[in-house]
Amino acid sequence: MNNFLKINHRVNFAEVDHKSNMRLDYVISNIQKVTGFHSTEMGVDGHTTAEKCNAYWVVSKIKLKIFSLPQDGEEVEIETWPTTVTPLRFLRDYKISLDGKECIVATSEWCTLDIDTMRPRRTDSICYPFDMEHRKDRSGAGEFSKPIENVTEEHFNHEHKSLFIDIDSNGHTNNVVYARMTLNCFTPEEFDNINLDEFEIYFLSQTFYGDAVRVYKKKTDYGYYIEGKKEGKTTFSCVLKTK
Repeated sequence: MNNFLKINHRVNFAEVDHKSNMRLDYVISNIQKVTGFHSTEMGVDGHTTAEKCNAYWVVSKIKLKIFSLPQDGEEVEIETWPTTVTPLRFLRDYKISLDGKECIVATSEWCTLDIDTMRPRRTDSICYPFDMEHRKDRSGAGEFSKPIENVTEEHFNHEHKSLFIDIDSNGHTNNVVYARMTLNCFTPEEFDNINLDEFEIYFLSQTFYGDAVRVYKKKTDYGYYIEGKKEGKTTFSCVLKTK
């Protein structure tokens, strides 16, 4: 078992926007994909964790540092490795490179929830290979900034209702769907004029089939702050920082 995983991935037409750039929701989708591949190799994939530990994985936050966005048809290299384990959290980093040059670097934080109680589980209660030598190097994405902004109805942008294609195997709205809610706050022309630097998304509470999330967008001095709420409770927040 290696303490990292590296794969090649060819960007395809289904993953790109109107400018043929890989969309951020598919960046996150590919991050989750390589996490799943490496978790299987480590023996802590979703099925194994459910069967052996009665728990399931959730990602609590992801941060991307963006230098450039790969385009349709380009073959990128995606690398991931776990870095730190705390009593309640697992941290994991990523690099996406094109021709040996970093396009995107990222970091993420994961935890496990008990299947019966849906409460957080301690990391030492999970069948995790603690004896594996963890890499100490980081991706370079930096620390999470955790900004909080006050949004009001004047910032309301749109409402999203979770339907069949939004629900994952854990029975809740998939994390990638929240990234899509964020992107849908912008017109193609607006997004063209954003010089992206960082993208942070925080998954704060779960939503399920049929739930409606009201999405708010606020212009800030660092870029944009976006927040989704269900019945007044924040479900996710997102920060887009510009250069």
